[in-house]
Amino acid sequence: MIKYLYLILFTLLFSCGKSDSELVELARKKLDAKDYQKALEFAQKAIDKNPENAAAYNVKGVALFEEKRYNEALNVYNESIKYSKDDYRPYYNRGNVRMALGDNKEALADYNEAQKLDTANEDIYLNRGITYYNLAQYNEAIEDFDKALVYDSDDHVTYYNRGNARLMMKEYDLAVDDFTQSIGFNSKFAKAFYGLGLAYVHNGNPDEGCLALEKAEELGYREATAVLKEHCQNIKQKIIPD
Repeated sequence: MIKYLYLILFTLLFSCGKSDSELVELARKKLDAKDYQKALEFAQKAIDKNPENAAAYNVKGVALFEEKRYNEALNVYNESIKYSKDDYRPYYNRGNVRMALGDNKEALADYNEAQKLDTANEDIYLNRGITYYNLAQYNEAIEDFDKALVYDSDDHVTYYNRGNARLMMKEYDLAVDDFTQSIGFNSKFAKAFYGLGLAYVHNGNPDEGCLALEKAEELGYREATAVLKEHCQNIKQKIIPD
């Protein structure tokens, strides 16, 4: 019992002796280790020491987001922005929370603010592009995916998202190109095979389309199973994506 109490006391003294900046670094390390509860504890201790430490609020918000505690994370990012109006991260992260909550218009406003503060950030363009897509603003989505690819031309997720936007714009040849690029960088990406299948069928290549859909099914993408069953026995019938 004495040893146990000593360990608790040592832990408390260890935390109390750290500066708020050091506590933020400890919280970040716990985030990297996916220990979100410990990250929250260290971030809160940093806030207790310095209630205007924007980085501590930001780390706390990330931990809450990872735990899907979105409303709490939203409140924390509001605090972070109060103390750091020139840092893109609180706006970007608050945009992620708002997108997770389905509030795409407010998410877009946050990504716009983040982009003003960091004009060369791939993640901002990617997530803003997804938000434009959710708002059915497909041209704007494609423009942002183009910009994201300037900073990371090997990102299979960005090619996939641009392919979806082009599919919705009925730019089937370009959609085929994007889904093919996505698969080239990640040959196990089932969603890209699904998108490729839809694009091929719309583009007048049903045989290629059904092969891609079969691959998506093989990789475990359930939506492909339903499309194959309904349409690939009669491949002349038009497939409408979700």
